[in-house]
Amino acid sequence: MRTPVPPAEPHPDPPTRHELLDGIRVPRPPQTLFHMRAIRFLEWRLPAQAPDASDVLRQFAIALDERNHPEPDVLVTRPGVDMSAQQTHLAPQDVTLAIEIVSEDTADRDREASRMYAERRRVRLRSGQRCDRRSSV
Repeated sequence: MRTPVPPAEPHPDPPTRHELLDGIRVPRPPQTLFHMRAIRFLEWRLPAQAPDASDVLRQFAIALDERNHPEPDVLVTRPGVDMSAQQTHLAPQDVTLAIEIVSEDTADRDREASRMYAERRRVRLRSGQRCDRRSSV
């Protein structure tokens, strides 16, 4: 008879997600329920709107240069991009659309990221911000 193994103790500081901005690892803040739902909505709806052979990815890094690997909330690849299962980032030319859900607590950082996408590598970025609790992206 097998003896059940007790569950592992939860780690006191769970690992946080980071993105590389200006050569500095920047932790991503916890996401609100609104943020998660907006991302999920886009993940479900964009594949029908994107060109055939495009992929819709959630929080996947774009290697703008050696010091900048931002992770937009959702991105759409150009049609036919060759990707491997072990891949951790995309080149800017392989991204046709990057979407950042802007929240009150990260608005300044998100807007700076938008400028960086547009200025450095000409990645088209769309941002959404809700005005109140009843509105959506």
